[in-house]
Amino acid sequence: MENLAKEPLESLLDERRLVSRALRHWTELCAGQRLPRKIYIEEFMTGDDRASSVLVKVGPSLEQSSFVFVGDYLLLSLEYDLDGKPVDQCPPDTLLEVTLSYLPRVLSSRMSVTVDACTAVHFGVSILFRTTLLPLADDGINIDHVLCATNYRKLGKDEYIEPYTRLHFRSGRKPLLQLP
Repeated sequence: MENLAKEPLESLLDERRLVSRALRHWTELCAGQRLPRKIYIEEFMTGDDRASSVLVKVGPSLEQSSFVFVGDYLLLSLEYDLDGKPVDQCPPDTLLEVTLSYLPRVLSSRMSVTVDACTAVHFGVSILFRTTLLPLADDGINIDHVLCATNYRKLGKDEYIEPYTRLHFRSGRKPLLQLP
């Protein structure tokens, strides 16, 4: 009989969603060694996957970081053309803003961070989302970009989910840490 009770990470990696595919691809590229190069993960991000993703170029400070691209599914209108703009120009009350709030954790831990099944507001609409932030380094060591891949859906009119945040940290070299 199939074991239906899976560990959170195992469940996350079993999914066929973008967040799971991106995390699995990043983990395979790490292969227990160095952080993957941007070019190897960018080749993976096409079509709808790219439309639900963000690539951030990391600056000397967080304030000096900028968007390389922001997928169309994360912006409601064309008035927000953020490509090439500083991350502090991110629109408020958006999934993009929530996702970027985890950027300092990625940079300080040097690990991927996956935010699991949280509620948020995205352009005034309540959503359920999962996002993963994946550090990248052209030299394999110094983080110069972070790829954020996101899945989300609008909550139904009568649907209520108790707000919570579950974080998963993962490195190609270190064991998984999970915080409640």
